[in-house]
Amino acid sequence: MAYHVEEPLLATAHLFDPDDMVILLVGPREQKLMVHGPQNTDHSDFFAAAFKKDWVEGQTREIKLPDEEPELMTHYIDHVYSKKLHVPTDVYAIGRPGFKKEAGFKILAQLYVLAERLLDSKSRNRIVQEIMRLAFLMCPTRSFCDPSPESINIIYKGTMPGSPARRLLVDIHACTTQSPWYPNDVQMDPAFLMDLVRKFRSRASPNNQVQYFIHGDYLV
Repeated sequence: MAYHVEEPLLATAHLFDPDDMVILLVGPREQKLMVHGPQNTDHSDFFAAAFKKDWVEGQTREIKLPDEEPELMTHYIDHVYSKKLHVPTDVYAIGRPGFKKEAGFKILAQLYVLAERLLDSKSRNRIVQEIMRLAFLMCPTRSFCDPSPESINIIYKGTMPGSPARRLLVDIHACTTQSPWYPNDVQMDPAFLMDLVRKFRSRASPNNQVQYFIHGDYLV
């Protein structure tokens, strides 16, 4: 699967002090990823705390992330450096046989949950905006495509109630579907279904005219 990667500007290379380089040991096999400390601490409160000199990680310039996936962490680091989100290129090729939003929604959901764990609000905001753009990009059938059940389950498993990403997914579905119900063979997170039912009920109530369309209130 091909990924579109924007290279960092060479003009910024002189800003990368070798003394600021740190090593991430990712996954159970501790795959090494060498990154520039300030670039990542500027994004992530988790890294900002971990690399303080009064912590072991700050002294050794290494941090272990045994529960993270190396490939996903690589996509995250690419995003931090380039300020671009890297999703499969055919996701945006409207009308082509390879058009497939599910892959795009999945990687965005995974990146959002990772950014949530790393306390990275900048990345979460960019991901939310990209989910909105992808959701309202027309499919070849000239209809909107909701985020896939898999991506919804990823978000709901990796976030807390009230999360901006959860509210976004519910609002997208309230905009593009006529019913909060799914076929029995579609495995949806129960919390999402409850949130969606509540959204439909509040929308239908004459005493509570809820604005259920996309209003952009999903940034942190």
